[in-house]
Formats: sequence, C-alpha cells, structure tokens
Amino acid sequence: MDWNNKEEVLKKVKENAWNLEYISDDLKNDIEVVRETVKNDGFTLQFASSMLQDNKEIVEIACKKNPEAFVYASDKLQDDKEFVIKMLKRYDIGLSSLSPKLRNDMEVIVEAVKQNGDNYCFAGRKIKNNKELVLDIIKNYNIENISIFIHSLPFNLKNDKDIALEIVKKDGICLKLFDDEIKNDKKIVYEACKNDPYAFVYAGYGITCKYPTMWDFLNSQKDIAKDNEKKTNVWVDKVNSDKPSDLER
Repeated sequence: MDWNNKEEVLKKVKENAWNLEYISDDLKNDIEVVRETVKNDGFTLQFASSMLQDNKEIVEIACKKNPEAFVYASDKLQDDKEFVIKMLKRYDIGLSSLSPKLRNDMEVIVEAVKQNGDNYCFAGRKIKNNKELVLDIIKNYNIENISIFIHSLPFNLKNDKDIALEIVKKDGICLKLFDDEIKNDKKIVYEACKNDPYAFVYAGYGITCKYPTMWDFLNSQKDIAKDNEKKTNVWVDKVNSDKPSDLER
C-alpha cells in the first residue's frame, strides 16, 4: 500500500475512514481525500491538516456526520461567532470546545440550549447566573441529565425556590438534590409528589413529622387549596355586593 498514492488512498479511506491517520501529510491536506473521509466519520477531522481543520466546508461535513467533531475544528473557527451560531442552528455541536468568549455570549448559549438543555452546563459563569435563562431552559427545552444540570447551577440559583419548583415538576425525585429549606417547602414538595409519589421520601422533617404518609400530605394541600378557593369566592362576592347598583347610581 502506497500511502502517498491518492488513488489508492481514496479507496482505503472509503473502506475505513480512520485510515486517514496513516496517509502522508500531503494527502491529509488534500480536500478531496479529507472530504471523503469526514463524510464517512466526522471524528477523523482530527487527522486532517490544520489548514483543513480551519476549512468551514470540511468542518460542517464532519459535524453533519458527528456533531461532536467540532472539537477538532481550528481555534479560529471555535471562536467565530457567526459560524458557530450557524452550526448550532443545524447541529448539537455542544459548548465545551468553544472559546471562553463565546461560552459567555447569550446569543450563542440560546442557540445551544435549543438543541440540548444540557449545554447550559458548559456555559460561562456570567451566563449561568442568569435566572431567566435557567427557568426558560427548564420549562421549554430537553434536559437529558437533570441531576448534572442541577449540580452545574451556581449556589444562589440551586437554592432558588422558583427554579426548584420547575425542576421537580419535571422530575419529582430531584427533590433529594436540594437543601432542607427546599425540602420543607410545601408547595415544592407537593409538586414533586404529584410528579412522582416516591419523592415524599425526600421531604424535609418539617413536613414528614406532621404528615405520616404522602397521601396525608397531598390531601392536606388539596384541603388548603379548596379552603383558599372558598375564601377567594367569599371575597369576590363581598366586593361585588359592595358595588353600587345601576339604580343606586
């Protein structure tokens, strides 16, 4: 086998894309050879020449096959905002390989979490502290590993009741990952148990000491809700009765 012979090499990389590792440096810089290779396996971009790792066409072909191959794109392309956003709109290339500047760019992060909510975990510190963004991700986008997502939250947001509430609505068992203040919040525990009754196991002592079982707790909250509804209806009736009638006017 002559690894300097383009014709022979093209046959070999069609058989097995990883043969790109063994070909001559000249052919690793041949766009036809590399295009054929990354089309079959995007991760072989790592063996291409630095010039072709900086080639937008080649990088996009590689990412179309394997989005994670973007990690082998040149530093220049990983810092090219326009190109990165274009790629994020098409493929879940993630954030881990992007420059620190782009991982702190809201426009970039928004496109990344649309593809996968877990991408938030690789966002820059400034972005991670954005409560509005976090709530939007939890409510509207897919999060494959919710526990890792929670652990990646800054301390001040991990113990935020609004965020905890939305998380347990999606996965009640996640109640176990929060601190005692959250575990003793009746509204949050109630939503967690609605999602998964087993979540009551992780409720705080302030709740479990008053309600021996999960059903006792859920029923108590339903009774409170009914009582509040009655009080609201009484208040509305009173307000309406206090309004002067048309005849009184």
